[in-house]
Amino acid sequence: MSKATGDKKPPFTTKSKAPPDMAETVQAPVAPSAKAAAKGQKKTFKRHDLPAQSPGPTAASRLFLGVGVVMLLGLGGYFLWGREPEAAVTAPKASATASKAPTGEVPVVMTPAERAAYVESNVTVTELEVKPDTKPDGEGGQIPVGGLLQVTGTVMNNGDKPVTPVNLRIDLVGDNDEVLASITDDVTKGRALAPATPKPFKFTVPDRKSFSGKFNHKLY
Repeated sequence: MSKATGDKKPPFTTKSKAPPDMAETVQAPVAPSAKAAAKGQKKTFKRHDLPAQSPGPTAASRLFLGVGVVMLLGLGGYFLWGREPEAAVTAPKASATASKAPTGEVPVVMTPAERAAYVESNVTVTELEVKPDTKPDGEGGQIPVGGLLQVTGTVMNNGDKPVTPVNLRIDLVGDNDEVLASITDDVTKGRALAPATPKPFKFTVPDRKSFSGKFNHKLY
């Protein structure tokens, strides 16, 4: 007996396919966010202590220091062994005046009062003149220099000690015997005036219109 076509069952199959909307969907695990990871983890910091460094000299400074020490040692050796011994000279006090004695003589130290007394007693001046200053004219003669007077003379040490300074003061006198100007000059020029040795000198002073040609002088 044949079965009707409409009653046939679908053929049996061991495979079944789920409809597309029923298919399983597998999702990959989602990585936690940075903030969530930060909350779950505890940060740790490790302390690194650097070794202490001493501020020692650099190589360049050590080199310069060594060179300086060598130079100082060399100079010390020169002053200790390389130089000839010198005679000790006692420096005069600030208030005293040391005369520069000629070669071979011992300098003489005088106080200002002692020097002034020695000059007054032992030093004299001769051939003292005050006249218009002159200069060569280029033809073997002399011509006057306007506005200047020339003081000339010879100073003599009649004592037994060298002395300096020897000051000469010149007072220019006017027509009415008034002092117009006073000028002082060291006639030794800083060099000791030796005993029994005459020394000529010359210096200039400003002229005065009313100068009468008369003058006063004083050694001190």
